Amino acid sequence: MLLSAKPFSDIHTVDSALGLEMIWVETKAAGEPVTYIRGSPLEEVGRLSNEEEHNVTLINSYYLGKHEVTQAQYEAVMRGNSRGINPRPSKSGQNPEQPVENLSWSEISDFLEILNFTERKAERLPPDWSYSLPTEAQWEYACRAGTTTAYSFGDELDGNQSNFRLSATSKPKAVGQYPANPFGFFDMHGNVAEWCQDYYSLYPAGSLVDPTGPKLGNSRIARGGSFDQNTNQLRSARRAHHPEEFHSINLGFRLALIQRDSNYSFEYSLNGIEISHLESPHFQIDATWGEHHQAEPVYYLSDANLSILPGVDPSLSGGYFLFEPTFQANANSFDRKVNGQSEPVREFGYTLVQVEQNPTGAWEKNTTSTNHSFVRTNDAKTFLDGLDLQPIARLGPQDQEGNFSTHLDPYAYSVIFEKAFSGEFALFLDQGGPIGSGWMWAKWFGYYYADEFPWIYHENLGWSYIEQNSSDELWMHREHLGWAWTNPDTFPHLWRSGYDENDTQTWLFLQRNAQGTFYDFNQSEWFNLNQPYSVSASITPQTGGSISGTGNYYRWQRASLEALPAENYKFLSWAGDHNSTETKLELEIRSDLSLRASFVAESPASLSTEDRMQQFEEILSIRDDLTPLQKEKAILEYLFYGNSPTAGIP
Repeated sequence: MLLSAKPFSDIHTVDSALGLEMIWVETKAAGEPVTYIRGSPLEEVGRLSNEEEHNVTLINSYYLGKHEVTQAQYEAVMRGNSRGINPRPSKSGQNPEQPVENLSWSEISDFLEILNFTERKAERLPPDWSYSLPTEAQWEYACRAGTTTAYSFGDELDGNQSNFRLSATSKPKAVGQYPANPFGFFDMHGNVAEWCQDYYSLYPAGSLVDPTGPKLGNSRIARGGSFDQNTNQLRSARRAHHPEEFHSINLGFRLALIQRDSNYSFEYSLNGIEISHLESPHFQIDATWGEHHQAEPVYYLSDANLSILPGVDPSLSGGYFLFEPTFQANANSFDRKVNGQSEPVREFGYTLVQVEQNPTGAWEKNTTSTNHSFVRTNDAKTFLDGLDLQPIARLGPQDQEGNFSTHLDPYAYSVIFEKAFSGEFALFLDQGGPIGSGWMWAKWFGYYYADEFPWIYHENLGWSYIEQNSSDELWMHREHLGWAWTNPDTFPHLWRSGYDENDTQTWLFLQRNAQGTFYDFNQSEWFNLNQPYSVSASITPQTGGSISGTGNYYRWQRASLEALPAENYKFLSWAGDHNSTETKLELEIRSDLSLRASFVAESPASLSTEDRMQQFEEILSIRDDLTPLQKEKAILEYLFYGNSPTAGIP
């Protein structure tokens, strides 16, 4: 896919992270995307079965940190954060030049959100670029730096090249103490292992283009090995993985800067065309239909011909041209809802490209011409037949059987397809860019299934009901969320108004690489709409009564709990996650709750002293609000008077 030019110079510094240096990783050579072999050969020493070799093509260039993120750089971003995250998490000792470690993947996600927010607010970050963890494919490409050996330094590694077990340092060292690899990156082998963006799984079969890993998983990738590991664990191909909440003294990260629109990748087959949306606002066409693999016909177009073509630059003069088709769909490929009816859509896009004959008489594309045009029409064949043109030549060499062939530039198709389905004409979600089988895409909103509109199934939100009277905003209603408002400039931020005027209102941030995961700005915490909370209650003594209303509740639901005393018992109080002396509780649920309900016999004088003492001690044992001295005083009050002012027991 064709991305915009790099936004900064070859070396980029991140101001809010104390000038953290990043290196531009160019993934094109002579205008073509690079392909490298990821994984390890069977004969490589230390090889594991999850390192199956395969080709990876990287179309998207990116920036990557010259060094691992240091303690000082991490603290500069996280100091004073409102999320309660420790800005000094490292366990290896406080040294500002050492890599920060002891961080979970989730905590790094918080770091990235804060960093992106800070840099965007300061207008130092283009809108379609974001700081991120590198994908596993990006990490290995930068680590190998053009090499095919076990390490970027060769097939062996010694203590002068990396910080690992045989270096006998027993801890991370300040970054940049060992030689850089051929791309200029330091400590890609050893020091601390580095979190990557991807979920872990075995590699899929076949060649891959800008892979981002599976959409779901139980653990995240970590690469590079660390100071306390052997050389085999530091190899370029070695893959480790850990749960997202895992912490370790030997685990840190390296910052990436990537052009993207969404964290999701999405692939869908459409009439022989494979369309991939890979972390950018651009589509890539990986395969085209059969006629594209044949020679392209050359037409002569007069000024009169050009004048009737829609979308053509009026300054363009007659001459020899190619029609390069880029997208075609039949009536079964997709449809669009119009006034509640399904209307088939056929669309055809092409560029009009000037060609010329070279000195040998062969036809070639005019590489200096900028007079390329893009048009869309409902029927390609009818449109071309209507011009009543006959091809005068075929572009491309003949093979031994006399057939012509040509190599097509995939980047041109990416740009054209984006113009056709950029979503800029799809601010009304029922008119989004069709992908196929009811799926649509809007540039600001992402992927969603719209065959049941106004009900849609969004890639991150799930099923939602849409009310949209203006292209500038929309209201949606989602189970467990209630009503929420957003617009193209705000999304993925949403304003939750809830189910009614008494419900909690708050700003939310939708995580774009998960299903139903939000950040609640009122509570400064992440949560998942699909994950219920548990409300439980224990009883002291067990024969004292029962509790109604316990069970599972979703966020913002209201739980009605009531303490029901048994015969000859009375209710005293609630303790645990909520303290109260009221029999009935009305609680808005935003977390797991564990409560304890205390009951006491109505006629304690009829009990023996031993029974009274045992009963009251059980009650006081769950009273976390009382000191040991207050509990002793409460026992004496209860034994002598049948009540305890100290404990608030009537």
